[in-house]
Amino acid sequence: MSDGTLWYWGYANSFTGFGFPLGSPIVFLPFNQIGTDSDWSQKYSATSHRLFIKNNGELWGWGNATQGQLGNGTSGTNNYYTSPILVSTEHWIEVAGNGAHSLGIKVDGTLWAWGRNDVHQLGLNSTVGQILIPTQVGVDSDWSKVFCSSNGSLAIKSDGTLWAWGTAAFFIHLILIRMVQFPNKLVQTQIG
Repeated sequence: MSDGTLWYWGYANSFTGFGFPLGSPIVFLPFNQIGTDSDWSQKYSATSHRLFIKNNGELWGWGNATQGQLGNGTSGTNNYYTSPILVSTEHWIEVAGNGAHSLGIKVDGTLWAWGRNDVHQLGLNSTVGQILIPTQVGVDSDWSKVFCSSNGSLAIKSDGTLWAWGTAAFFIHLILIRMVQFPNKLVQTQIG
């Protein structure tokens, strides 16, 4: 909202951050305000976990954290947050999440990733199962936009180049009709 409040509507259960007990059935909610804070920016990500940036750059999240996708250092079965929690006080300008991993860009243009990493979707040149806190991806500081699929990641640099990793690298190349075989990409791949 233009007044800085945060609202949600649509299907909800224990994953969506409304205080429903674990295992609650899915219900449809009309337009509802989340908390009373009025300093949320419009940068957000919404899947089974939610990540939002406040006007001061703080990163907040709630919902499913079973694989570290909230970035608050926790994971495990039945690890769900039903109200917003502070993830990071550093200054974030962009965030995305899907499936069980998340990406973010800090104000200095650096790229960060956290959550599940079984198919290289974090771009960290490793398949360590889970990264529980935001971890820097490479050393570049010219990232401007991030996107997540369930097992892949995309990011755009300030020069407009598109980069992909995880399963996204493979599928983007198929879409662009490139006949190149990719063995499980470990690091970012420039597209085009």
